[in-house]
Amino acid sequence: MELPISTANLKMRALMNVISGELRRLHKALIQSEAEDFGLPGDPFQLLNLVVNHPHFAWLHALSELMVEMDASLDSDEIIDSNTAAAFKAMIETLIGPRVPSNALFRERYLSLLQHSPAVVMAHGELRRALDKIPDRLPDEPHK
Repeated sequence: MELPISTANLKMRALMNVISGELRRLHKALIQSEAEDFGLPGDPFQLLNLVVNHPHFAWLHALSELMVEMDASLDSDEIIDSNTAAAFKAMIETLIGPRVPSNALFRERYLSLLQHSPAVVMAHGELRRALDKIPDRLPDEPHK
């Protein structure tokens, strides 16, 4: 069954697509920085194998899984409203900040790379700029 698409849904879906793209750029910058630190593999397939299987890269799986979840939501026919967007924003911010970390190892490694990699800093800034367009709280969430 096809759901009616509102202008608000289209705008939120477009914004979430931007955020998905920014997450990809950040993910790529994190992998590249970690690969340089670890020792660059000979080809992209070796890098993929390292990212998927080597413990040095395991901390990145939390971001990878979140990206898969977001892409699945965007690829579905479900409505992407401000509540959905706010929920994804919260999940992202529990990884990269400023919310309380959901994964302490991820946050520790992430903050370290923010201090040492200009590419990660730039990708982080672009992602933050996109995330700032989504309200911080769900409309029915009480004020703190």
